[in-house]
Amino acid sequence: MSADNWAICPKCNAAKIAAKEKQLLDAGASYGKVEPAEYLRMLEAANKPIDSESTLREDYEIGVDTNGEFSVDYRCLCNDCKFAFRYKHSEAVGTVGDKPTNRERKSTNAMLGGAERPLELKLGKGE
Repeated sequence: MSADNWAICPKCNAAKIAAKEKQLLDAGASYGKVEPAEYLRMLEAANKPIDSESTLREDYEIGVDTNGEFSVDYRCLCNDCKFAFRYKHSEAVGTVGDKPTNRERKSTNAMLGGAERPLELKLGKGE
């Protein structure tokens, strides 16, 4: 299966931002302690833009089946840091005659290799 989308990984991006902030602090702390050319090189490196490569593979499915069951299944995995997240949700949305069917919602999500956490919300009539 090919990826539906490629995006910037939030975990990798946060690490790159932290590294860039450290570079800036290190350059500032070196002022007057290193040769001027070295200080300017450090400052130039610290001020270069962050390389935001799309390493987060996103796959998703969304739709309603013939029985009136609406479902969403989203999952992502970073090729670099292995950050992973999954979200699943389904809900009966079909109708019988003019009255809505029982609307029971079931969702699960998992992040960073953790176990799926079921989230259930049962709605009564008219809610």
